Amino acid sequence: MKLAEVMIAGTPIGAQMRTAGLVTVDAHPDTTGWSARYMHAVGACDAEFVAGGDAERLAILFKAFHAMVVRDGILPENAHAALTPIDEYRR
Repeated sequence: MKLAEVMIAGTPIGAQMRTAGLVTVDAHPDTTGWSARYMHAVGACDAEFVAGGDAERLAILFKAFHAMVVRDGILPENAHAALTPIDEYRR
């Protein structure tokens, strides 16, 4: 998957939601409503992300990873596994 075309959604560990502690990456726009089950989303759903160049989008991706792990308590291994389908993340 190309970074410019994805949405990354996650829910903090302590949230009272079924997706607590989970991260999912899928195409944007979300035509099936999958992202509604998550508390936070970043990526092609954000104007700043869309307006940015490749370097800016990559910086946003790594900021999102950091926020998921540090702010939201998501295990680094889980965040990493969810992001591996993104071509630019693997590079």
